[in-house]
Amino acid sequence: MPWPRVLPATAAMTGLAAQALALTLWLTPETLLAGLPRALIGTPMAQGFLLHGIGTLVLSLGLRHLGQPGDWRFNTATVAALPVVGGLGMLLTAAIVLLPRQDDHQPAWRRHPLPPLPDSPATPPDDSGQALREGLASVLAQSRDSHLRQEALLQSQHLPTRTAISLMRRGLADDADDIRLLGYSMLNRLESQLEQRIAHLRQMIDSKGDASGRAHEALACLYAEYAYLELAQGSACELMLKQALDSLDHAIDRASSAERWRQRARLGLLQRRPQQARIDLDKASAQGAPDLAVATLSAELAYLERDTVGVGETLATLADHRHVPPRLQSLREFWQ
Repeated sequence: MPWPRVLPATAAMTGLAAQALALTLWLTPETLLAGLPRALIGTPMAQGFLLHGIGTLVLSLGLRHLGQPGDWRFNTATVAALPVVGGLGMLLTAAIVLLPRQDDHQPAWRRHPLPPLPDSPATPPDDSGQALREGLASVLAQSRDSHLRQEALLQSQHLPTRTAISLMRRGLADDADDIRLLGYSMLNRLESQLEQRIAHLRQMIDSKGDASGRAHEALACLYAEYAYLELAQGSACELMLKQALDSLDHAIDRASSAERWRQRARLGLLQRRPQQARIDLDKASAQGAPDLAVATLSAELAYLERDTVGVGETLATLADHRHVPPRLQSLREFWQ
């Protein structure tokens, strides 16, 4: 409600002053009338009632136009029965009513978003964010904002697994405890998933057998993932590769195929046995392995054997960069 105009407020204050003068006439008539001319001196009681009546009328009109709540007859009776005190009470009530009101519809509580937690679902990277402009590895290595580094580590889950694991290992060397714990938990989750899948396959082989060799082939792939993703190193990596080779040999004994010989050649690459890998790759090619799969492994074999001419010739056949092995990407860019 807007503030009142000057006229009602002036009328209310004038009426209140008249009541105050009337009250003074009743209480101390000698002091007030001492300086007045003789012609104006009358009965103090009559003058007081006259001033009180005029003040009550003017004050009531002013209060009514000020927006005083309640019946005007009640307000007038109160002002008349209680000189000055009643008027002050009514003015105070009107002032409270005329104050700017607050919004009564504001909720007593506010909703706050959940803060980002390490176990929260990873959100897709922002197209305009620093992570995509500079690369997740650059953010982890150079950004001073720990929250931004944590976001980059979470967004690495959208990348290929091998690339994501390298970023997770970089997170293990971070200065912030939260980022180190996040990197460790992400790596531990990947290892737990592999262990669960291996245990499930072994349980299935023990209960149902594996006449076709498919379960052993899948088991060999899971063991090889430890070495390919660099989740195991040193003697642990050698043990995983040996178990992968044993499982794959079981599958080949049951049914030989081009894909299984190609996987055996891949295991030879991981074990750094290029001669055996070349023999297995030739067997895969003889049984009809796709040219693209053979060319990919041939490029890695040439790189392992330090055959620069062979690397260049093989990479030239891989027109699409997505078919180039990860560790040969830099060589491909240099070759171009």
